[in-house]
Amino acid sequence: PYQSGGGANETFGATYNDFISSAYSTYTSLSLVEYDADAEDYVIRFYAMHAPTKVVWDADAPEQVAARDAWGSYIAEFSAMCPGTVCRAMGNVTLRWCWLVTQEAFVRSALQGILIAMPLAFIILLLSTGNWVISVFAVIDIIGIMLCELSVMYLQGWKFGVSECIAIVIIIGFSVDYVVHLANSYLESTATDRVHRLSFALLTMGISVVSGAVTTFAAGFFLIFPPIVFFYKMGVLMISTVTVSIVWAMCFFTSIVALWGPEHDVGNLKNCLSCCCGGGGGGDKKSNDGTAVRSLSSINRNTYRNYDGHEEHIKGYALEVEH
Repeated sequence: PYQSGGGANETFGATYNDFISSAYSTYTSLSLVEYDADAEDYVIRFYAMHAPTKVVWDADAPEQVAARDAWGSYIAEFSAMCPGTVCRAMGNVTLRWCWLVTQEAFVRSALQGILIAMPLAFIILLLSTGNWVISVFAVIDIIGIMLCELSVMYLQGWKFGVSECIAIVIIIGFSVDYVVHLANSYLESTATDRVHRLSFALLTMGISVVSGAVTTFAAGFFLIFPPIVFFYKMGVLMISTVTVSIVWAMCFFTSIVALWGPEHDVGNLKNCLSCCCGGGGGGDKKSNDGTAVRSLSSINRNTYRNYDGHEEHIKGYALEVEH
């Protein structure tokens, strides 16, 4: 035990100051004793007591919040029994409680990210594909992937912590990647019916999408082996997101497109805007002399089909006048 070197008349403040300066004060390094010239004695400004808890550093946020609140309740009850103003400024603090505030900010940011990313993804898909029907199908696909990933987190018993909040943002990026390639390829087909458009999309982009999923899966697979919890969670979420994304893109998206995919110019933004602006639909237009002029999209498709049929005498005119 610590033995004070002072005499019998030494004040408590002076004794405590000597204790703080000694090797025995390892766990009381947050205490502060100052010499007050007016009182001509040492004055204790504050002192701290270290108390271990059963909460580990990588515990889930709800468990840590419960422990923090329990300590707060205990200190409030203890302060009520203190005489005078001895415990007036009593409280508890630790680096883990400070980190909880950061975690709560991560959770808020993740939820805000979802609310911002989903409408933004729809706008980007709308601009990329130029077709609102395909964009709606793609957004439904993305929502389904996110729900599946949230289910994976729930089944793993994970709470909404830092790893999960960061992963939410990554999930949105992975879920958009595969479906947007298929959607663009579907609309780039020169065919007009959904069956041939879907076949074109799968033949041209199917192998690329699957190959990208395999490489990303392999990259995330090796993250599940390190003992670090953050790496393990990120690895599980990466491989599960890639797996779910490719399944939704190749099964759900292709199925819904095969059933209700846009044909001809259905859902085309340019036609919709022209109708809204009073420009009429995407059908035949009239030239100055009253002759019918077919739209650029239909002529391009016919021209491509004629070239595919080796009718080399057909020229790729932008507009063709029907007499």
